[in-house]
This record gives sequence, structure tokens and C-alpha cells, in this order.
Amino acid sequence: MIHHHPADHHLLALASGQMDSGRGFVVSAHVETCRVCQRRLQEFLAVGGEVLQASEPVNVSADAFAQTLRRIDAGLPAAAAITATPTPVGFPRECVTLLPSRLLQGCTGQPWRWIGPGMRYSAIEIPHAAQSNVFLLKIAPGRTMPRHSHGGCEFTQILSGSFNDGRARFDAGDFDETDPHVTHQPVVTDEGECICLAYLDAPLRFESWVARAAARWTGFQN
Repeated sequence: MIHHHPADHHLLALASGQMDSGRGFVVSAHVETCRVCQRRLQEFLAVGGEVLQASEPVNVSADAFAQTLRRIDAGLPAAAAITATPTPVGFPRECVTLLPSRLLQGCTGQPWRWIGPGMRYSAIEIPHAAQSNVFLLKIAPGRTMPRHSHGGCEFTQILSGSFNDGRARFDAGDFDETDPHVTHQPVVTDEGECICLAYLDAPLRFESWVARAAARWTGFQN
């Protein structure tokens, strides 16, 4: 059972197209597996539809639709439009089964990279996002992440396993959001490895100089 969900204002931003690609990717991954948030998102979409219906009509040129189609065609090579079928590239095998294939279309991943004992990560490149700041994180059972705070916003969707950071326990399907006011130290439960999908809009702030050095050395953060 899912106990932790994105706040309503995040779902509203997703429904209205006002959420950037990185945040939207992680929130969408949660919505894909959460019936509660699927219903909530549909409610926001329905409200948006009602607003459009109530809006005053605006006159457009007779060939506006044709012009729009021509602009779309001009921005996409004809061969690519016909033959391209975006598929996940470079992702660790187990993550392709944990993330919806629809969400991964056109994205590029990396093989797992070592960032510490029992810890691996894989960066994700999202289409049309110059810097997505999205990555997968895998931590072995019983492992503890270095204690850290946040330079900005962090979204985390738990794909498998669970962890407890002193604020709450987060299980597969749960969503977590932290900000600069949160300092924590996630500990993975002994029940199995934990794989998470995460977004950061600023680097983590590790308290230990060893953790800071390891993060820079491995490329986990700048």
C-alpha cells in the first residue's frame, strides 16, 4: 500500500504542463503506479477542460491547423517521423522492468556506477531537457547513506525495497520530497536492496568530508 504521495500542487503543475521535465519524470513515475494520484490527476485535467470550455473563443485564420501541422513536419526529419521508435537505451536491466516503458521512450540511461560500498547510480537523459538531473540509485540491504541536507528540491520515487530516514518509512511505490530544511540519513531495511528514481535541482550537502570527496570523485555530484 502506498502511503506517501506528491502534493496536490505538484499534480496540478503536471496536469497543466507547468512542471519541468526532471520533476515531471519522477512525479509521472509515481502516478503510473498509484491509483489515488491517477484519480486526482484526472480531476485536475477535468477542471482544466471546464476552464477551456468556459473561455471566450478567439478567432484564428482558416488555415491555422494546416500551418501547425506544417511546422511540426518541418521540425522533424521525414525519415525519423516514419521510422523512429524511441526505446530505452543503456539502462540497467532490472530498472527497465521497474519503470513504465512508456515513460522511458526516447530516454538514455547509463550502466550502474559505483559511488560507495553497496551503492550504485545511473544517470538518465530525458529528451528535450538540456540537464534533467534525474538518476537511479541502488543501495544494498542494511546500508546507510551518508547524512546530508539539500541545496534545493529533491523528489524520490521508491521503485523497490524500502528505507527509513527518521522521518518515516518509505516503501516501494512511495514518493518523497525534501528541501533545504531537511537533513536526514536514509537507512535501507534488511529486507532487500532499495532502488529509487530521484530528481535534484541542486547538489546534496554531505556532512562528512569523505562522502563529499567520494561524490565529487565518482561524478555523483559536482
